[in-house]
Amino acid sequence: MVHSIYLDELLEVLETEDPGHPLVAVFNPVFEADKSELEKDAAKYYRQIEASPLEPIQRDALLAVFTNWLIERFGKITIKDLNMILELPDIKDTVCGRELLNEGRQEGKEDALSQAAICFAEGRFGAVPHELGAVIESLSVKDLDSLIRALAASLKTLDDLRLWLKSK
Repeated sequence: MVHSIYLDELLEVLETEDPGHPLVAVFNPVFEADKSELEKDAAKYYRQIEASPLEPIQRDALLAVFTNWLIERFGKITIKDLNMILELPDIKDTVCGRELLNEGRQEGKEDALSQAAICFAEGRFGAVPHELGAVIESLSVKDLDSLIRALAASLKTLDDLRLWLKSK
């Protein structure tokens, strides 16, 4: 005996019996015909999945499926727009986001200072050997600042630069 089950009908029954069930929420982007309704209710369904009593790996998988189906339904949508639809906080408003941004700024500062030091050294001594450039790129912000000051004031030759770098 063959018994046919239609997903949309099964989800209707499930929604009647357990409206908070995460599968009801996950499939919403597939079966909601009205995009404006989908956009309006997306955050509610996202929160419903987040609050479900599933194992974290299962919950994360359902959230990923839900957001991927939203992206498919809305076509070309930016992460910023998706976050607005889902009422997710801006990355700058989260502790983790601020930490990541600060880390990125610090790395950017280090990269800029190391490039400035290398350019300064090249302007002063000509080509800087690759191994010295690699050592300069590995310096801390404090040491890069000191190196730039030393390049401006006291380092006169490439050998002076080598000695300075060996002391760090």
